[in-house]
Amino acid sequence: LWVLAKIMLVFSAAMATAREVEGGTLERLRLTRMHPAEYLLGTALAQLVLGSASIALTLLVAVGLGFDAPLAALPLAALIALLTGLACIGVGTIVASVSRSVAQAFAIASFFMFLLLLFSGAVFPIPSLAILDALPPVHGARAQHEVLVLDAGVVDVARPLAALTTLSVLFFAAGGWRFAQLHRSFLHRARR
Repeated sequence: LWVLAKIMLVFSAAMATAREVEGGTLERLRLTRMHPAEYLLGTALAQLVLGSASIALTLLVAVGLGFDAPLAALPLAALIALLTGLACIGVGTIVASVSRSVAQAFAIASFFMFLLLLFSGAVFPIPSLAILDALPPVHGARAQHEVLVLDAGVVDVARPLAALTTLSVLFFAAGGWRFAQLHRSFLHRARR
């Protein structure tokens, strides 16, 4: 469930941005000379706050249902959760950058959400395949399992932490670049 709470950020990030594109808000923001990267950063921070609350509530419910979370491992587990959530928001940014409406963002985000959930290792065990290393929840689920269940430390999960950081940067860079292109072309059409 903790992995699902992070994967759902793909939906909220994609649909929040698509709503602004569809509603014409980005047109008005462009008049303020706001750069698309500033808009995406603000949206990502808001989504990260919402995601953090969702992740915390999910953990509280799990503890309430009997999960014995080691308190010393919670800060590292929270870092893993934040990095996984940030990477999922990056995926949502990519979805938003190719969507022209909320309905289109919903459809595309649904595909990515099921892909991420199915191959995260949270639903059923998955083999170690190199192609799956491009999916942030794979690293997040494995690292959180090691930290929360196997009592692993920072050194033990250094590779997944590095992978999550790299994927977050790559997804945001790709989404930001594509979003800036969409933003410029959208405004050029609106001015004609």
